[in-house]
Amino acid sequence: MMLPFAMRKMLPVGLVGLFCLMIILFIISTDDQRIYGSVTTFVQDCIVPFVSAKTLTPERHIKLIKICAVVVGLIYLVASYYMSQLDYIKMFVDGVFGIWLSGCGPMFLFGFYSRFGTAAGAWVSLATGSLLSFLGVLLNFCWAGTIYPFLAAKGWADPIAKFFLDARIFFDGYLFKEMSNTQCPINTIECNFFATLISILLYVVVSWLTYKEPYNLERMLHRGKYAVAGEEKPPKMVWNWRTVWGKLIGITEEYKTGDKIIAWGVFVYTYIYKFFICFVIITIVHLIHPLSIQAWSVYFLITTLVIPGIMAVITAFWFGYGGTTDLIKFFHDLKGRVANPLDNGMVEGGVSLDEVQHMEEIDAKKE
Repeated sequence: MMLPFAMRKMLPVGLVGLFCLMIILFIISTDDQRIYGSVTTFVQDCIVPFVSAKTLTPERHIKLIKICAVVVGLIYLVASYYMSQLDYIKMFVDGVFGIWLSGCGPMFLFGFYSRFGTAAGAWVSLATGSLLSFLGVLLNFCWAGTIYPFLAAKGWADPIAKFFLDARIFFDGYLFKEMSNTQCPINTIECNFFATLISILLYVVVSWLTYKEPYNLERMLHRGKYAVAGEEKPPKMVWNWRTVWGKLIGITEEYKTGDKIIAWGVFVYTYIYKFFICFVIITIVHLIHPLSIQAWSVYFLITTLVIPGIMAVITAFWFGYGGTTDLIKFFHDLKGRVANPLDNGMVEGGVSLDEVQHMEEIDAKKE
């Protein structure tokens, strides 16, 4: 808490207000994306598979997403109001996020990149991983007030503490903490780790038990004869210094000159300046000739105030102009967009509804 307290004392009234406004805007922009991601995942993966394609019109689909968004938002509000902050913010966020990731991660990974995955394995993975991760968050939240007093009253606290102490020594201190009446020996990150391992194991086992025939990955990924017009396989890459650097930086054939300049600028700032100059070179110089307090003061003045200040001015104009023009172009393009009502995520016979006609044309040519 030293940083926000110091900023409150050092910054003038106007800048404090602007800083608080910026934090509120960041919170809103982050939370609305989290709510939207949660809602679309829940609707598309947990509700839509059980709804008939004839009854789920685009209007009803959108209304369903809106209703679920309100419900998820209320759950966020109630949970945030009643749940106390007992852990580091980063660890707490990762722990709560793990409730979704521990269950859905194996399901997405094996669902996209395996031929043996089944719906039964996906449901077991989702339910087990999410439930165990939620119990991990609940375990840390209720440890001091409920769980530890219960263990102590039953005489189980000391044996359990000894077990986790031996396990901590076995893992050389990388896993588990020393158990006390205020500290749970397993933090939320570790709970998510074990929940993910169990979720992966159950996905593989249940899928193999309910597995009937290999899934057609070529059809799902539009490869080979299932390629859709406009999605043909790109030409084979020619290996040279230009293409290798382009791949490392992320430059593709769609990049225009301005996009390439931006990509190179981000690469130079991130890797050449921040990593190579500010870290590698300064570390080597300091090992050869230790820098004085005055030299470190100049270093941090440049790297934390001067350069970031210059970058802030550049990005303010860059994002302001680029964001505005792209937003105008975005709404302009939306007017000419032709929506496909079958492109709603529904699957029939292992094929998306919007691809059924395409698959029928391919089968007809094959015959």
